[in-house]
Amino acid sequence: MVVPPTHRRESKSIVLSKDELRRALRTTRQSVESALKHSFWLHAPASVVLELIQDETCVGYYYPLGSEVDPLPFYELAGGCAALPWISGRNGDMMFRTWQPGQTLEKSAFGFVQPRADAQIVVPDIIIAPLVGFDRALDRLGQGAGHYDRFFAKHSDAIRIGVAFACQESDGLSADLWDIQLDAIITEREFITAPHSRISAS
Repeated sequence: MVVPPTHRRESKSIVLSKDELRRALRTTRQSVESALKHSFWLHAPASVVLELIQDETCVGYYYPLGSEVDPLPFYELAGGCAALPWISGRNGDMMFRTWQPGQTLEKSAFGFVQPRADAQIVVPDIIIAPLVGFDRALDRLGQGAGHYDRFFAKHSDAIRIGVAFACQESDGLSADLWDIQLDAIITEREFITAPHSRISAS
C-alpha cells in the first residue's frame, strides 16, 4: 500500500557529530558483518518491497563497499530491471545506469564500482540505499557526500528503501534540513516504517 508523504520534522539535538557517529557505527557494522553477510536476506522481511516490483519496475541497487549490506541477493529474488549508482567524478552528481550481473564495472572516483559510462541512464522506481546509520524516524546517515539526498530531492517519486544491520540503529542522529527521509528500512530482523512512509507493512 502506498500512502502520501508528510513534511519533515525539525532537526533533533546533537549527541555526537556526524563524523564521530559514522566512525562508531562503521566499527559496529564491521563487528557483525562477517557473521551476518551470508544470512541477511534469509531472515530479512523483504516481502513488502518484492510485492511492489512488477515486470516494468526499475530498481536501483548499489555495489557494496566494505562492510555494507550486500543488496545484490535481493536482486536475485526480485529480477527485472536493475541499475547502479554512477558518478562522473568527485564533483559530479549521482545518477543511475542499468546493469546486469556479469556486465563490466569500473571504479568510481569514490572507490566503489559502477557501470560503464555507456550504460543506459535510468531513474529507478525504487531505490535500495546503503546506510551507515539510521533511526526510527527513517533518517539516514550516509557517507557524508550528499549524493543520495540530492538524487532523492530531484527524483522524489522514487520509493526510498534503506538496508542495514539492526546494530546500525542509533538514537543519536541529527537530521539536517536538507536530509531526505527514507520510506522504509530493512534489517535482518524487521521492516521499519514511520508515519510519513509511502509504504505500509500491513
